[in-house]
Amino acid sequence: MPYVTGGLSMSGFQASAAGQPFGTNNNVTFNWVVGVGLEFLISGPWSGKAEYLFVNHTRFACDTECNGPVNLSVSENVFRVGVNYRFGGR
Repeated sequence: MPYVTGGLSMSGFQASAAGQPFGTNNNVTFNWVVGVGLEFLISGPWSGKAEYLFVNHTRFACDTECNGPVNLSVSENVFRVGVNYRFGGR
């Protein structure tokens, strides 16, 4: 059974420059996630799945802590496989 998924994620980043006396810049951002997957019957209550997710971490800036304005944008491509067991019922 193919499926589409989406939702929110929370990310935490810490940025600093080597030798910078002002410390680090901590950023927590809320982001979006989209993906597709396929779940399939193995046998009886067992099923397997394969899934791809794209996680978009929003841009964040590091100014004084990183020796000038630095804008970072990070995204992830996540591939997962798994096995599920269905308890009771059908």
